[in-house]
Parts: sequence; structure tokens; C-alpha cells
Amino acid sequence: VMLQSLLRSGRASEASTLLSASGSSRLRPSARTLHTLLHSFVSAGELPAAVEVFNSFCGGGGAPSAASFNLLIGAFARRGERLNAESLARQMASSGAAPDSYTLNALLRASAATGQPRRALALYRLLHRSHGVAPDSATFSLLAWAL
Repeated sequence: VMLQSLLRSGRASEASTLLSASGSSRLRPSARTLHTLLHSFVSAGELPAAVEVFNSFCGGGGAPSAASFNLLIGAFARRGERLNAESLARQMASSGAAPDSYTLNALLRASAATGQPRRALALYRLLHRSHGVAPDSATFSLLAWAL
């Protein structure tokens, strides 16, 4: 309840501090609370803080949702941090969270932004063929941009 109140009032840093200081499983956030906390940090441009909270959650045995993975993958992609986006996508796949068209499009965006057309095509093939990710209308625009 306290975490939700802090997050609703835009006090993500205080919520993060509360989680870190507690060290208690009683205050371990749910996957939904994690997503809200990550969203708050990413929206505020505090990606390193979001990654720290995410890693702490995962290290404590938490299972993030696909939406939380996608939130961070998308943030890395927007910053042109292709390697970080891809690393997180691999972690996503190994955790059992299913990549989707958002994941694919974020990775394509990162590849295009960093001038990696072959990588974009390889990622498209990997996610489409190996993971069954269906492309959407944005996928083909991103592929065209990348190539």
C-alpha cells in the first residue's frame, strides 16, 4: 500500500529507496508494482534507476512480466543502446516471458538507429521464425528504415 501511494504521487525514487532499505520479502513488489515503478523511472528519464530496480527484483527471485521487459527494451532502443536492448531481450526469452511484436519492433528500432541493417534482418528472422512473433504494420516500416 505504501509503495503504491508513493508511486501514485510520482515519488518513484522514494519508493525505490523504501524497497532497497527494507530487504524484506514483505515489501517485495508484485510484477504489476514493478512495472509501475519502472514506468515512473523511464518516464522521468532515469533509465539507470529503472535498471537497478529491475535487476534487484530479478535477483530477489521476482519474475517480471513481458510488459516490464518491453518497457526497458523500448527505453534502450529509443536511446540507441542496441546491445543493452538485445541483452535484455535474451534475458526475457530465458526467463520464459514471451517476446511479442513490441519486443521485435523495439529491437528493429535500435538496430536501425545504430546503422545495423543486417542485425535488424537477423533479429526479425529470429523472433519471427524461432519465437513465433507475428509482425505488425510498424514492423515492416521499421525494417524498411533499417535497410
